[in-house]
Amino acid sequence: MIEIKNLSNYILKDINLSVKKGDLFVLLGPNGSGKTTLLDAISGICKYEGDISISGRSINNMPPKKRNIGYLFQDLFLFPHMTVYENIMFGIKARNKTNGNRAEELLDLLNLQNFRDRYPENLSGGEKQKAAFARAIATDPEVILMDEPFNKLDPATTKYLRIDFKNIIRTLNITCIFVTHNIKEAVELADAMGIMINGKIHQVGRPDEIYFSPQNDEVLSFIGRPNILQCDEYKYLDDGLTKAKCGDMNIIVPTEKETPVKKVVILSEKVYISDKNPPGPQINRYQGKIISIKKGNSITHIEADVHGNIIYCQVNKKMSDSMQLEPGKTVYLIFQLRWLRWI
Repeated sequence: MIEIKNLSNYILKDINLSVKKGDLFVLLGPNGSGKTTLLDAISGICKYEGDISISGRSINNMPPKKRNIGYLFQDLFLFPHMTVYENIMFGIKARNKTNGNRAEELLDLLNLQNFRDRYPENLSGGEKQKAAFARAIATDPEVILMDEPFNKLDPATTKYLRIDFKNIIRTLNITCIFVTHNIKEAVELADAMGIMINGKIHQVGRPDEIYFSPQNDEVLSFIGRPNILQCDEYKYLDDGLTKAKCGDMNIIVPTEKETPVKKVVILSEKVYISDKNPPGPQINRYQGKIISIKKGNSITHIEADVHGNIIYCQVNKKMSDSMQLEPGKTVYLIFQLRWLRWI
């Protein structure tokens, strides 16, 4: 559906990317990595070299309004002097159409009928997002670009909007490129995802492929190395819990009924680490020894030996400095139940 070949400009460096028709593709990366610039290039609002095609047709020489692309900007850019209905109709009229029925359909689809005559200043953050989304898809685009649309919203609002927007994109069969720097958001949304760092796309694949098999040090540094522990045996305990024996580590894992547990997985950023034995029940708590440490600009990556298993964890650099973490130091690790997964 979307083919990008050898795309470059002042930030982007030889981008090659394919996005399937109807996919929700998430572009994940740190701030300043070029994610928004790539969206701007696809939409036609910034210059670039290379080729972009949609449904087999090149759009390189088309002005933005001819590309049939919807764009939900991070700052929304709702017109303050227009009501919700008028904002939605703006794009339709700009394409020399007068389809009021389309606006009514979107008001119904996004539960905005009660807000149709309100101005943006009288809307909540979530209502503004819905109005901006409705305006972006009002012209029936083949592609919609979404630039960190939930960045300024509270977690509860973000969660239900993620579900709503994903369902609507599925219903309308729109191909979407969604930009975020939030790893959790990317995993919940993506059919496929790409990791973008310093103007380059370093890896593309399904979320589980990228998390469990990072291709290079750049990706590994950004997402953290996952812990995948092979289970020698397991025992169902009742109430949705299983005790998995991984070498000399006993790990309590939440499971669905009596499920075979072959591997236990926890991401490195979800492993709690301390230089002191924290109080509390001794469930999924382990003593280990640091065998290597790598300090980045903001994150410290740690490898610890726990009963013969290598456990990867990460902590912000300020905290690691305060604990004076270094190779050979004894540390205490906690696996919280809610972050444990099984294979």
